[in-house]
Amino acid sequence: PWPRISIITPSFRQGAFIEEAILSVLNQGYPDVEHIVIDGGSTDETVPVINRYRDRLAYVVSEPDRGQSHAINKGMERATGEIVTWLNSDDRLASGALAGIAMAFHTSGADMVAGICELWRDGNMTERHITSCEDGPLPLEDLLDLDGCWNAGQFFYQPEVFFTRELWSRA
Repeated sequence: PWPRISIITPSFRQGAFIEEAILSVLNQGYPDVEHIVIDGGSTDETVPVINRYRDRLAYVVSEPDRGQSHAINKGMERATGEIVTWLNSDDRLASGALAGIAMAFHTSGADMVAGICELWRDGNMTERHITSCEDGPLPLEDLLDLDGCWNAGQFFYQPEVFFTRELWSRA
């Protein structure tokens, strides 16, 4: 069976972008996705856009919060998936991403999986990032080594990273 994947979308005044983010999740065709949208009380067109899809979203709230991290944590408290992540309201998932992530977790037994991140500007892909970390544990020393690892390309773009609920809880 396909594992449930929970995606939290934090948002604040992102009316120009959030529809693409929502549709990139809804159009996956993945059989067990839980999409939670936590909006910080937007006064632009964000809420009307979210409301168009409310019946297809697992949970929606629009109320003042203490910023992006607070919104993500509020969403994670509600999430029930075995696999979790957040997708910012100005990001989107590639077609087939959730099936690929589910298969990667199934075949690897990993606590965290990083995919590929494409960077787009004005409708054109400008860069494709493939994580350069080796499989296996990610040493703390590597995380803290800005010059030798992060600036050398051994890093993640947030939208490409999914992790188990257990890893989130441990962190």
